[in-house]
Amino acid sequence: MPGTVGLTLAVAKREMRLADCRVEVRRRASSLLQVNRVLQQNPRRSRKLAVGTKVILVVGNGPKTETLPSVGDRLARRLPPYIAYDAPTGGIWLMKPDGTDAHQIAPLGAAFPVWSPDATEILYTAPAAQNNDGNYAYIMNADGSDPRPIMPAGAYYSGDLFVGGDFDFRWSPDGNRVVFTHSMGPFDEREVEIANADGSDVHPVTPSALGAGNASYSPDGRWIVVDTDTGAMPTHGVAAWRRKQGLYVIRSDGGEIAQITFGGGVEDPSWSPDGKRIVYGCLLDKYGQAHAICELSGRRSRQRILYQNKNEEFLRPTWNANGTKILVTIEQPDFGPAQIALMFPSGGEPIEIGVPLLPDTYPDW
Repeated sequence: MPGTVGLTLAVAKREMRLADCRVEVRRRASSLLQVNRVLQQNPRRSRKLAVGTKVILVVGNGPKTETLPSVGDRLARRLPPYIAYDAPTGGIWLMKPDGTDAHQIAPLGAAFPVWSPDATEILYTAPAAQNNDGNYAYIMNADGSDPRPIMPAGAYYSGDLFVGGDFDFRWSPDGNRVVFTHSMGPFDEREVEIANADGSDVHPVTPSALGAGNASYSPDGRWIVVDTDTGAMPTHGVAAWRRKQGLYVIRSDGGEIAQITFGGGVEDPSWSPDGKRIVYGCLLDKYGQAHAICELSGRRSRQRILYQNKNEEFLRPTWNANGTKILVTIEQPDFGPAQIALMFPSGGEPIEIGVPLLPDTYPDW
């Protein structure tokens, strides 16, 4: 069966005629993958597939996307020698990319490590010295020494009710600022905020009505990309509501804002170090779990699926510092074990390192 991923309907029909192949298929508005089966085939070219063989057939122009903004002079990042991660036993650990030399650098309670652009420091969250103060964001040296609090963070509870907090911290490319998700209550009200690296000058850069979160800087520091969650599906105006779901790019100074994917089903974007690609989780199910990793790239910024597996959930695909690998958390269904995996930018199945990860956490490299 000739490859038909991402083709228009007319071209896909031509390919099927050349293969003399009759396939079960339903046309879809989205170009996300759908498994179909060969009914009959007498190929004039290519190899013949047995009747009943599963094939990937994607037709149509795919979900609407917009062009990525131009990126200026990129600020180089230094590749750390270790991957930082949250171990199931607790605390922050470091390991080499091949899974060796794993060692703990921060105690139980410390979580969500993020390398600084020069790879000399690690930003993370941990309980404050006074338990009733919730969590704080901290910065420590790369070996775990000299931990110092920079600002209050999440999460805050009133009894058993979650009432807000700050999450998903990321450095700016120059290391002078941090961007994070500020959650304002138990019903997914959230916005993206930026602060200086010492915790001062905290201010929002997205309107709260947008429901933005999971921000990632462009490599020149002028833009951030975010995903959105504008609340529960309404009883009226569903089409307009769904169209607003997607990825947005926003000037880091809080100015211009533009939507670059439409129709939802995406989360956890990460901008590549060369500024030409954004990877993110896609094919979200009804529970909001991503079963594929997608990218936007090129002058036309068309969405492309790098890998999918309906039996696994993919969390926060993130570029490493030099753009040679994409780091991803893989979780099995029903709260199964989480694993750290690496994939090539060209796509294909992520390679699990063999080191377990605390569920719902994100390693960084």
